[in-house]
Amino acid sequence: MTTNGPYGGDIRALAISPNFTSDQTIFAGTGTWGGSVYSYTFAADTNPPTTTLETTPLTPDGNNGWFKTTPSITLTSNEPGTTYYQWDSTSTSGWTTYSNSFNGIEGTHTLYYYSVDTAGNTETVKSQLFKVDTIPPLPPTLSAALETSTSIRLDWNGASDVGSGNLAYEVYNGATRISGSSSSPHVLSGLSPGTTYNLTVRSMDEAGNLSAPSNTVSVTTPAGADNTPLSAPTIVGFSPSNTEINLYWRAASDNVGVAGYKIYNANTNSQVATATNTYYLFSGLTPNTLYSYYVKAYDTSNNLSTASNIIAITVGGSGATNSGSGVVPVTVSLNSNVMLTFADVTASGTTTMTISPTLVSPAPSGFNFYGNQLDISTSATFTPPITIAIHYDPSTISINEADLKLFHWNGSSWEDVTLYVDTANNIIVGQVNSLSPFILGGPASSSIATSADTHSKIMVGFFALVLGTGLIVITSLKKLQAWMKSPWINENVN
Repeated sequence: MTTNGPYGGDIRALAISPNFTSDQTIFAGTGTWGGSVYSYTFAADTNPPTTTLETTPLTPDGNNGWFKTTPSITLTSNEPGTTYYQWDSTSTSGWTTYSNSFNGIEGTHTLYYYSVDTAGNTETVKSQLFKVDTIPPLPPTLSAALETSTSIRLDWNGASDVGSGNLAYEVYNGATRISGSSSSPHVLSGLSPGTTYNLTVRSMDEAGNLSAPSNTVSVTTPAGADNTPLSAPTIVGFSPSNTEINLYWRAASDNVGVAGYKIYNANTNSQVATATNTYYLFSGLTPNTLYSYYVKAYDTSNNLSTASNIIAITVGGSGATNSGSGVVPVTVSLNSNVMLTFADVTASGTTTMTISPTLVSPAPSGFNFYGNQLDISTSATFTPPITIAIHYDPSTISINEADLKLFHWNGSSWEDVTLYVDTANNIIVGQVNSLSPFILGGPASSSIATSADTHSKIMVGFFALVLGTGLIVITSLKKLQAWMKSPWINENVN
């Protein structure tokens, strides 16, 4: 060390050896310049060094904290000395002396590092997690099929990854990404009609590495695609036995054509059956158990209608009308041919039906009545409306079925309460706000046979015997004669 004294003279270098571990003061002087004495204090180094870590690229260039490019790692100490590092361990025997930048390791690994300065001060070990995945996944194998006129179903398999994993998938039409998916199968919807799609799928790992494209599958949507939804069916139902439910629904309409109907369990919203006709029989059911259903129509383009009304029927129900229906209306199947649906029942009761040969009043002008009067009553408390459905025998009808009417006595006059006549399933449906007498009728001008013949046939078709709360409907004269001779009837009537 060299320093200038107060008179311009020099004090030559003093070697400090060995290193001091505490502050030291050195005194030097000479009488040449008047006996001046100089002092110099040397501070001891007790602070550990600080090591900084930098990478190239500076931050992870992939997704979710992953490097897609192998990072180059540089360690720099702020003091002279030696820097050490090792991967995934702090064992005393595994340290490497740092000399130049080094690369990160493929996969998930932790780097430990520290420095020691020339005074022997040792830095606390530091660490940093590195996630490196530079290897793209393998591409899947793709298959595709037209699902509807505006949608394509894609299925793929065979993709794999040795790095970050957690594969997702990118769907391309040509070079354009059009969709993404976490798994197969995947449906592309809202497509354009009359268009060819050249589809590929690329798998992408968690780091964001994309595989090469899969094989290309070309699918063409039909021109003039049918996007028109169908009309919703209207469903009614009856329980003909202790283990069966018969569902009937009014045919849906479509601009192209109805292909069939899907029947759903209303409690689980799962499809339980498919029908091409407008009826379906469920058998093998549990007696005295409530079942709920609804129906959707579909066309040849797999367009679905909105859901029909929900119908809830107790198998083998004998007129019990239970409250607490809430959203689902209460349906009472009085027998295999007469059904009532209450919009809401607030207090439970029993619904019964009897046959009365005496009319409360003649038919309105211009109409004929056919058969006997149905007297239906309930002890339940309900909120209207009530829907009534009657399954008639077409062999007893000699007028145009479409002209059939369901009349209801409102307390002062007969009123036509017909909602519709389902001639395909031979069901007439009406809606009322109260119960009591009902009867079938039709316009006098609609008859295609003599009125006497028509009246007798429908009367025979509607002749009934009441047993408890049930109704046995005799659908023809021949059946009536056979029924009257049966041992079962004789045994129960005598």
